[in-house]
Amino acid sequence: MGNSAQITFNGQIHQGLIRLKVRQALDAVAVSFEAEFSQGWSTNGKPEWLPIQPGSSTEILWGNLSFKGFVDTIQPQLSKEAGLVTVSGRETTADLIDASAEGGPWKDQGLADIATAICQPFGIQPQITGAAGGKFSHFALNPGETAFEALERLARHRGLLLISNGWGGLEIGKPMPKPISTALQGGSNLLAADMQVDYSGRFSSVKVVGQAPANPFATAETDATPEAKATDNTITRHRPLVLVAEEGQDEAGLQSRADWELTVRKSRSQVVRCTVQGWEHEEGAWKPQQQCRVVIPAFGLNTDLMVTAVEWQLDENGTRSQLVLMPPGAFDVLATPESQEVGGWP
Repeated sequence: MGNSAQITFNGQIHQGLIRLKVRQALDAVAVSFEAEFSQGWSTNGKPEWLPIQPGSSTEILWGNLSFKGFVDTIQPQLSKEAGLVTVSGRETTADLIDASAEGGPWKDQGLADIATAICQPFGIQPQITGAAGGKFSHFALNPGETAFEALERLARHRGLLLISNGWGGLEIGKPMPKPISTALQGGSNLLAADMQVDYSGRFSSVKVVGQAPANPFATAETDATPEAKATDNTITRHRPLVLVAEEGQDEAGLQSRADWELTVRKSRSQVVRCTVQGWEHEEGAWKPQQQCRVVIPAFGLNTDLMVTAVEWQLDENGTRSQLVLMPPGAFDVLATPESQEVGGWP
């Protein structure tokens, strides 16, 4: 379809598209869209947008990309010059975010079985793309938690993340940087760029302290609380952070937690936003998880970063992609022990 887009509501193509934004991000399990249409009139004298209502199904095809979801909001506008209607919505997986989970408890079942049981009432089939591990001895829903919250808790036991595929499907896996040859270069293919470096969430050291079980017969030598520490040499001021592990862990587990905290905090302290012309690079469409070289001398940047979010745009100025990039470790997930957060219902 090149640089054009086609939108259907309830299976009917809707004309008069003026502007379109579609956004997919690693930190959002549902792709979102916003479309603006000129307000035409049908043969019976009624506005053409009237059949579009919140809850209407929608499919969007733009370039070599596609989206499937539902309308959340419609906003008609009227002035002396023209009439417009703005329609916004999200991918089918939005129901997992908004609605409560049902079912369970589950005993001696695998990740795929439990995730499928939670998603099945919503008509969503999860796909496990990471290491599923063994069976869960017990997993139960917490009172009032949403399907997304339950699935996220489940996935974290295996060190996995919930990832949208854009077409109403759900992947449960690890974000994997996918190198591409196209570089983002200031003075070349960048229409605009900005960078934010924020050290407020970084610390000179991160110490994770374990919780030793109470033992009335313990001595000072045997009752020593296990702990682990990681150091961020970039932070030269005295800024220590002490975290208490949620439950008893050995020193190896505590060290993994300290290292993970340091990596994620460091990676998320640098955010680069780039705007490029078009929806595609030399190897295909811009998408989250792609890793590319970013060379912006004005920012002192010459490094590999991972795309964590993309907003594809179409308007009177043509097509563009707005990219959010961070160091690859920004979305690392640390596996939590299965015994830690197994749910609220016995």
